[in-house]
Amino acid sequence: EQTTLERLLTADLDTDVRYTALSMLHLGGWFDKSTLTVMLDDPSESIQAAALRMLVEHDRAYLDRTVRLLEGDEGPLRRVALELLRDFGSEEHVDALVRASLRYEPHYPAGMVWCQNAVRALASIGGAEARRALSRLLCTAHAKVARVALEELQSMGGPLEEILIDVLKSDDEADHRSAAAVNLDGAVSASVRAALVAALVGDEASDVRMACARSLAAGGPGQDVSVLIDAARREGDDRVRAAILDVVSLGDRSVLPDVRAILEDAPDTAGDRWLAALGDPDATVRILDRLYDAPRTSSGTYQAVFKDYAEAVCGVARYSGGVGLRPSYDQSQSRKAIAWLCGVDTPASSNVLHHAARLPDTSVVSGFVEVPYDHAHPTGTETHTKTLSFAYVRDAAVAELTERGNPPYDQSVYAKTGCWVLPEVYRGE
Repeated sequence: EQTTLERLLTADLDTDVRYTALSMLHLGGWFDKSTLTVMLDDPSESIQAAALRMLVEHDRAYLDRTVRLLEGDEGPLRRVALELLRDFGSEEHVDALVRASLRYEPHYPAGMVWCQNAVRALASIGGAEARRALSRLLCTAHAKVARVALEELQSMGGPLEEILIDVLKSDDEADHRSAAAVNLDGAVSASVRAALVAALVGDEASDVRMACARSLAAGGPGQDVSVLIDAARREGDDRVRAAILDVVSLGDRSVLPDVRAILEDAPDTAGDRWLAALGDPDATVRILDRLYDAPRTSSGTYQAVFKDYAEAVCGVARYSGGVGLRPSYDQSQSRKAIAWLCGVDTPASSNVLHHAARLPDTSVVSGFVEVPYDHAHPTGTETHTKTLSFAYVRDAAVAELTERGNPPYDQSVYAKTGCWVLPEVYRGE
């Protein structure tokens, strides 16, 4: 029977017949190096791949051939080459697998899966060299590939943070250092924070400094405020300075004079945000005036300022909708926000109600009508508008202030620590 199968391998028969014969021989433990070597040049890639698998299983020297195949076009040979390196590869194949992990081909539908499987093959090799390679893929590969690299590093255990810190400190490529800082986002250990601060102060690339500042902000305020203030004072890139001040504004209000000094020559709306987060009453009033001068639809920018109150403070003027030929508008978030503020009797909420009592109506699109084409109407349509009323906000605010005995507006409230922290009695409501 074995002899018959061997004859079928070299006969001028259908590929499926020869592939089946080879598979049956493989299952039976057959191995003929000379025959299999010849079959590496078979016209069928499927048969080449099967022959290569059998050769590698018996002689690891054939792994060199799999490395060359990784550089080829998609097909059975390339897939088998990757599988063989996953199963039998060693540290000498790390570089080849890194190149494969980075070889994303958008025109090839399964290209992303190919790159991700190359990462998994790299992780299966294990060892320090593979770990270092995976850490660099966090910083260089496509985001979906980098995510697999992170998962594999986490499953391998060990000092992931130390690897990223090493990249941040010593990699020659600014993109790599920046990505390392991003992957340290929110880490709270002293060593991570120290590395981020050191790079923020000393890295020559502004994108790296920006990434460090953002990761520090995600980790919350630290004990290195004086270093950060000095970095903000010396920073030449406005974007990076802004990111540093985002971190500083999370900290103690004692730094308010320093931040004022930094912003002295460049006052702007972002500056008000940092100052208000540190308890500057005038900056807080300016922010509230801008919020309620005309209805807004966003709020995340002011989370650091208004803390527990942020969603309600910014939601008072919020509406959604406005899509389609005859758009409709939803003001339910606004109604919910003013109801929340009315239900929280604090000095801060009373101040906000004073602003809400003056909230203006706004003009919104009510529909479109067809008109003759002319210079004023190049699209052949005319926009109609209507007034979106916030009378219910104004009425609710006035009624609640009356119920509270009409407390006067007191901006000194904003300078008090914890003024935007919800009292315990209201938590959970």
